[in-house]
Amino acid sequence: MIETALQSFDPRIKILSGVILGLLVWQAGFAGLVIYLFLLGALSWQLRATLPGQRHVLKSYGWFLLLWTGAKLGMDIWSGASLPVASLAASLLAARLSCLLAVGLVLALSTSSRQLGMALTWFLRPVLRSHAWKGALALALMVHFLPITWLTLAQMRETTSRRCSHLGLFRRMLIMGQAVMRNLGQKTWNQTLGVACRRLDRPEAWQPKFRTGIGQWGCFVMLMGAGVALALL
Repeated sequence: MIETALQSFDPRIKILSGVILGLLVWQAGFAGLVIYLFLLGALSWQLRATLPGQRHVLKSYGWFLLLWTGAKLGMDIWSGASLPVASLAASLLAARLSCLLAVGLVLALSTSSRQLGMALTWFLRPVLRSHAWKGALALALMVHFLPITWLTLAQMRETTSRRCSHLGLFRRMLIMGQAVMRNLGQKTWNQTLGVACRRLDRPEAWQPKFRTGIGQWGCFVMLMGAGVALALL
């Protein structure tokens, strides 16, 4: 039920909510961040069925958090901060990055690439006017292609580890790079053909058409009010 409700929401509202929540995350304290993370994690769990290569994506998120948290901790200690103070600052950064990743994950899982493109066209039209659809098409292709890239990398890594285990690390990395580039090249060609066949490479395919009830905007106002309240905790 939650999944259906999120997917039926106006993509413009979801993008605005994501941007505002992203700004609020950087102002929130630990208490607000914990509640943010709990709620966003629950939403992500409800939408997990639409996430391709779940384990590999979450693993990439974990490495990202570990890298930046470790960098923050090391830089603070190098600057002369004590270990407890540096650990607290690094934990705060990890919590904020986790919330931002969760916001992006919920937005990506609850909104199709075409819906995101249509919303971006609406936002860009006052600035780019007749060329706004190009930015929408670029965003839609990127959002569609990123999960494919993650899944391809994971598949090639597993294949080379099983079939080329007798080779050295440098040789395996070389073979993996060649295989990834070949697979992504083929998928890019297939995606280009799909865009052309569906006539998405023309402005009339990206004319925004939204039917948003007052109830959705009311939910947006209440959600942002709750977000501001959590940021002040």
